[in-house]
Amino acid sequence: MTAVAVMGLPALLVVPTGHRLASRRRVALHELADEEFVDFPPGSGSRDLADQAFTTAGVRRRVSVEADIASAAAYVRCGLGITLLREFAVPDTPDLSVLAVGDETRRWTLSIATSSTRCPSAPLRALLELADAYASTAPEEPDLHDLGSGDHKE
Repeated sequence: MTAVAVMGLPALLVVPTGHRLASRRRVALHELADEEFVDFPPGSGSRDLADQAFTTAGVRRRVSVEADIASAAAYVRCGLGITLLREFAVPDTPDLSVLAVGDETRRWTLSIATSSTRCPSAPLRALLELADAYASTAPEEPDLHDLGSGDHKE
């Protein structure tokens, strides 16, 4: 297999709009030490990255609910915790606020894996060309004003 990296996505913190951090634009991991988290099951790529980031920062965290990517924000909306999601998984709703997380988090990389022994088909070649074009023009950081409907201030 050969892997082609398309983009690296930072973790975004998703909190209910009434949360103590909801009016912030950015937060550091150490500020999340007393929070309950909604996260993916151990062994998933995003969970492993989050666990490593918190361990590296010397911050203990509690995962109170394990969820899948489709339901994590719904658990946050219900007040069961906060979560770290990638931009593509953050719903645009007025009851959630989205914050950038300090430099301690690791980027999750979206890659396309292809066979190294077979010639790519025409559709795969087209996809790889699109991915290459996207990778060369993609912004480094998401615009938090485009994510969620919460009030995003410094």
